[in-house]
Amino acid sequence: MFGNLKIKATVIGGIVVVLFGHMLHDANDLKTNYKTVDASITKVTIDCYIKKRRRKIIDSRTNKMAYMDCEIAPLVAAKHDYSEHDVHKRATIQYRYTSPVDKRMYDGSFELTGRFKLEKYVPGTNINVYAHKTKPTDSRRNSNPLVGENGV
Repeated sequence: MFGNLKIKATVIGGIVVVLFGHMLHDANDLKTNYKTVDASITKVTIDCYIKKRRRKIIDSRTNKMAYMDCEIAPLVAAKHDYSEHDVHKRATIQYRYTSPVDKRMYDGSFELTGRFKLEKYVPGTNINVYAHKTKPTDSRRNSNPLVGENGV
């Protein structure tokens, strides 16, 4: 009985250590190789996908998650025995920033899924992104909870 519990605790502990180690590595990469810069949102695209726990609707052409217009998503969900609660939104945010490397403007993008406040992401809104210190076309949005929005 205790042997099984000990194995489960060891596995869970190992997973936590690996995840925390990855977050630390990512935080170090952001602080070492990237600089926080201002960017302006240029375009926001909203689409939907259907997912319930481990089940999801897959695009048969790509064998990846099927993204669709949010107006038809409830109809597709019903056709495949999902409920309206299984329809989720995805926002693709495109932005423009000035690279600290060559002072030229470049475009980048990131995705939001789950719960997000769309009113924070409208074209013309300024956001902070991380621009690479040596690769002008490389930028990303911070998703690491160990790193604040200002890079510290």
